[in-house]
Amino acid sequence: MKDLLKPEIGVFVFRISFGVVLLAHSLYLKMMVFGLAGTAGYFESIGLPGFLAYVVFGIETVAGIALILGYKTSQALCRTYHSSATGCNLGACSQRLVI
Repeated sequence: MKDLLKPEIGVFVFRISFGVVLLAHSLYLKMMVFGLAGTAGYFESIGLPGFLAYVVFGIETVAGIALILGYKTSQALCRTYHSSATGCNLGACSQRLVI
């Protein structure tokens, strides 16, 4: 039971969970439900350029796969967070995340 309380286990579960959520959000919701053209139309309806839908789709897909595989997890998490939360502010990624 004590092994389940280690921070590494929690970080691992979070990493896998967040990777699955990113893949589901990009591949299923944006690709299957709305379609990339529909997502681009939505982006345009809220005042964003339509091409950003394709950029966000690519970032979410690649970052989700990277998180699940454990490949450069700090960069994948940081780039995904900053691209979705602060509008591609990758300069704020200067602090190193340890995951």
